[in-house]
Amino acid sequence: MIQTQKNQQDQKPLKRNHIFILWFMIIALFSAFEHMSFLPSLVRSFIQLGLLLYTPFLLPAKWRLKEMNRDDWKVSKSEILNLTKWTLGTSFVVLGASAFLWHFGMKIFGYTFFHQSQPYLQIFATQLIMTALPEEAFFRGYLQPKLKEFESTLTPKWHVLGVTWTPAILVTTLLFAISHSIIHPQIWHLLIVFPAFIFAGLREKTQSLWPSVFFHASCNVFSVWALSSYRF
Repeated sequence: MIQTQKNQQDQKPLKRNHIFILWFMIIALFSAFEHMSFLPSLVRSFIQLGLLLYTPFLLPAKWRLKEMNRDDWKVSKSEILNLTKWTLGTSFVVLGASAFLWHFGMKIFGYTFFHQSQPYLQIFATQLIMTALPEEAFFRGYLQPKLKEFESTLTPKWHVLGVTWTPAILVTTLLFAISHSIIHPQIWHLLIVFPAFIFAGLREKTQSLWPSVFFHASCNVFSVWALSSYRF
């Protein structure tokens, strides 16, 4: 009887709102570990990393992606140049324009630039491994394609900049921004939606997670530079 009930539960179709509940539970757990000050920060960070990286693989079968696409992580020799082009090109255009606008915006508000030495390579490596990699793995590697599984041929699509945008991509982008405010409530976190659109676009355009991972880490390093290089 117990086995029959379990089989019946396994056969129940997964709904879109179940994925939203899963997202909220994972972010709530992530936030809980963030505030467990009695644990060493490194321990908390590795637990959070594992939570985002491995949860999609440890879920029951119907919760996993229909095709756990490991090609998102594989890079052939022929693809290296193309992925590097998209990563560096996007970083140069987006972060270059952002630096220009940030600099003149700070000047308007009376801030002046001053050089402050930072271990940027170390910051980049840390952001790459501890932040960008797990976040991209969960949001663009699992959540985005999982929500796309609920779409059909009737789902509206928009073709912009060579990328086919669908509601699943837009929702994932919003959830990514909201997640930051759940963990550390800050109204400005909603601005994260803008780089998140680029993360999503890179993933769809290249069919690889690596460009979004490296660009994500670059954005975080840019934030460190922008917030520490101006004073009033």
